[in-house]
Amino acid sequence: MPTLPLSASNKTAVAAAVCCLALAAAVSLGGCAGGEKTLQRQSVMEPHSVPEDAIFAFRINRDDTVAFRGALDQASAASHAGAGMLYPAPDPLSFLVAVGTHAALVSTDQNRRLGQQQEAANQVLAPYRSVLDQIGHGDLLRAATEHTAYPRSTRIIEPDEVDKASWIVETLPVFAMTQDQSAFVLDNAIRVFKPGNSKQPAYQNMVRVVSIPAEGSDPQAAWTASDGARLKAAAQRQFSRSLELAIMDVTTDLVSPQAHKTLRYVLGTVEKMERGQVLQDDCGEIVLRTLRGWVMSVPKSATPDPDAGSCISGRLGAAQ
Repeated sequence: MPTLPLSASNKTAVAAAVCCLALAAAVSLGGCAGGEKTLQRQSVMEPHSVPEDAIFAFRINRDDTVAFRGALDQASAASHAGAGMLYPAPDPLSFLVAVGTHAALVSTDQNRRLGQQQEAANQVLAPYRSVLDQIGHGDLLRAATEHTAYPRSTRIIEPDEVDKASWIVETLPVFAMTQDQSAFVLDNAIRVFKPGNSKQPAYQNMVRVVSIPAEGSDPQAAWTASDGARLKAAAQRQFSRSLELAIMDVTTDLVSPQAHKTLRYVLGTVEKMERGQVLQDDCGEIVLRTLRGWVMSVPKSATPDPDAGSCISGRLGAAQ
């Protein structure tokens, strides 16, 4: 399975990033040793400041590889965090560069243990490697622009293409498969740049989309049928939904008058909890803003909503 490259000089930063990003992405946030920072929503834009005739240009990553990981059991990675929680563990340094955040150092021993645990967790992907290698970043973007209606016009641009008239959108998707192989979690780090400003993002955030579980007693058969058609389609739907939610967050005042509360949802075959403010609750999906400012889409139940036909097709990325 291809991974993003890391130089030897970056190993200490990698260790810190693993700790912070893992715990930041956990269903219940724990703290890293030393008080390292975790990704928070950042926006320098006023609500409704994007003109109606704006064009969002989605940039294809120079490395077209999409990261897939096995979900780690957080309890085995950090004893001070809550037990039984799952999180995706992407290549940390590249992730930090993409979202413009940083972390302090943690011990080499902790780095080694986390690496071993992630390597073991990645074994869940073994039956799917041939399918996952066919999923590229450009493919996800093309599917997202072809099948999703956005509140503004969209186009795709190449890694080195110069476009000073559009709002540039950069994305770094990381998928994690639960150890029971029944569901995927997508964490998509997204940055948006105003026209003509390629240095300072006007918006950056994490959008998480949790899939509903694959149906049936054999999820491997469901995901790999017809050369992995369902798995590919599920990844496309989750990615498209993450972009849709990010553009909504950029173009509208996506806020909730409700107080923060603890919400329950399904992740694979287990029930999880997340604290946040509900932004939308329909079509079998709850959209919330977490305490970190992330936008998160979670399924209300383990089965599709029978009344969701009028919603965006497959927005939760289920393997039907």
